[in-house]
Amino acid sequence: MNNKHKLLKVLLPGLAIILINSTGFSQTYSTNNEAGIKRQFPWPEGKKMALSLTFDDARLSQIDTGIPLLDKYGVKATFYISPGSLLKRIEGWKQAFVNGHDIGNHSVYHPCSGNFAWSRDNALEEYSLQKMRNELDSASRFINELLGVNPASFAYPCGQTFIGRGAGAQSYVPLIASLFESGRGWLNEAPNDPYFCDLAQLNGTELDGKSFEQVLKLIETAKESGQWLVLAGHEMNDEGRQTSLLKTIEALCKYATDPSSGIWIDNVRNVASYVEQKRLEESIAENRKGVITIKAKPGAKVSVEQLKHEFWFGCAISNSLGSGKMPENDMKQYKEKFLRNFNSAVTENAVKWGSMEPRKGEIDYSVIDGILKWTEENNIPLRGHNLFWGIPQFVQQWVKDLNDDELRITLQNRAETVTSRYKGRFAEYDLNNEMIHGNYYENRLGPDITKLMAEWAHNGDPDAKLWLNDYDILTGNRLADYMAHIRKLMKQGVPIAGIGVQGHLHGETFDRSQLRKALDSLAIFKLPIRVTEFNMPGQRSKYYTEKIRVMSPQEEELKAKELSDYYRICFAHPAVEGIIMWGFWEGANWIPVSSLYKRDWSPTPAAEAYNNLIFDEWWTKESGTTGKDGTYSVPAFYGKYKVTVNRVSKEIDLSKENGTTIVDFRK
Repeated sequence: MNNKHKLLKVLLPGLAIILINSTGFSQTYSTNNEAGIKRQFPWPEGKKMALSLTFDDARLSQIDTGIPLLDKYGVKATFYISPGSLLKRIEGWKQAFVNGHDIGNHSVYHPCSGNFAWSRDNALEEYSLQKMRNELDSASRFINELLGVNPASFAYPCGQTFIGRGAGAQSYVPLIASLFESGRGWLNEAPNDPYFCDLAQLNGTELDGKSFEQVLKLIETAKESGQWLVLAGHEMNDEGRQTSLLKTIEALCKYATDPSSGIWIDNVRNVASYVEQKRLEESIAENRKGVITIKAKPGAKVSVEQLKHEFWFGCAISNSLGSGKMPENDMKQYKEKFLRNFNSAVTENAVKWGSMEPRKGEIDYSVIDGILKWTEENNIPLRGHNLFWGIPQFVQQWVKDLNDDELRITLQNRAETVTSRYKGRFAEYDLNNEMIHGNYYENRLGPDITKLMAEWAHNGDPDAKLWLNDYDILTGNRLADYMAHIRKLMKQGVPIAGIGVQGHLHGETFDRSQLRKALDSLAIFKLPIRVTEFNMPGQRSKYYTEKIRVMSPQEEELKAKELSDYYRICFAHPAVEGIIMWGFWEGANWIPVSSLYKRDWSPTPAAEAYNNLIFDEWWTKESGTTGKDGTYSVPAFYGKYKVTVNRVSKEIDLSKENGTTIVDFRK
């Protein structure tokens, strides 16, 4: 090895390179992790790879010759539709969707670089992000109106992912990530690593013009590494330009549908959804599970039964529980269903200053006392929402009428009185709610008031945990503002115990990528995060804005899916420590249709989906026998457990902080 290659080896450690001569090197692709251990993605039924066939532009041959061939073998493909061509075969495309084929978005005008003469009138160089968003929205609406499907996948026309030119050029991949589950490229040279690939810009390998033998080489490469090969074509015929050959497609179908091939062949929507689900499952296992090790005599019978999650799966508690003003039957059901579903809580209105003291000096503690009595009897940690709320419309008029000195003294008295009265009883408080949206107290008394509020609260209870709480953060709309606000408070020395982010500013659905981005961004502060006020559907949905009180069965199913996906993403994130619903029963919920239970207490599909997650999929219940060394270990979700060995039981805690716990029955 010459000096140049020695220098490369020193400067580039860990790169997979193969020296091929004295003047250069080539790259290799690897799916090894940092420890050098090859990871095999868990494809369904032990398959060795995934394969998706995709076709663009809604070419007539796809309906006339291609889809009938795919249907013959039961192969489901993805078709990226151009609206103009769709109109020529509407019934055929409707049937294709019914037959299980995936319909994707391919834009309205197929914008590519103006260097293609035919695209000069729709040149990406002249596009803005807003223009692209408008076009993609139009294409999706068009497809939905004609075919009854909402496209989940997009194919970049010409495989080009930019808009604008020169210093103003930028990627529109983030836009695709916000609108679709996946985006497919074109003329890429490698399959997709399911552990790593960006679903918003999947590699698409050309199928047009290739023989089966050529495609088989691509398949073998993907299979060797357990990857996902996405083939992309246009026409589906016997010959011609930009044509995926029917004989190649048929050979592919025969080969891939043979169980011995080890291939999972399916459309992009199904594979992308599966990849995302598995990624979340692995993240959940990594961030939410530890190990319980039991030590006893060899051969002892062991059972491990989870009693409670450490992660907060909570809900707001209505004032009517604390006041006792709820009808008796509803009160019974409310308490029973709450305890069945939730392990933590927040006061919906009871602690708010305007509720406690609407008129100066007339303070009502009874509702708080009633709620705390019940939560403490049932070992439910309770958040106090909130000590202060500076949005002007929620500040009592009598408070506004005080002069500055009186206001400062009154704020101090409020903070010290509440925290001292309930010292050690609230798990945490929201200090000053929604400050980035309005802060009457700061406007009146200056920028140091938040720190003073915290000091006064700690005068009453030195151990009080004081949280921030605000909205429109997880949508991304006010994320930058919130982060700047947190930095300012930290610089001032305000003791922030955690970051609250409300979860009801979406619509009927939510932006998955934006939710992840927001959580990742907030995690840099190294503080615990709770989703403090969750509704699905949310405040920007038609159900809230139009006061719709009834959902169709299809809408109920969508609600259940959206709720499940939201919880999965949050539970998988290492910085999140809880999700708190803002109402679970139609009789006491500000967005009634977002409830788990209807007014008559019948469960919705969302209730079933919620319980399947928290108490089935994310619940540990195992049994077995200690080995020859007298030990039995089980991966388990963090929480409280009952461990039984030969009918002798112990309750133990498995905490995320410790990661493992040992239960010794030999003593």
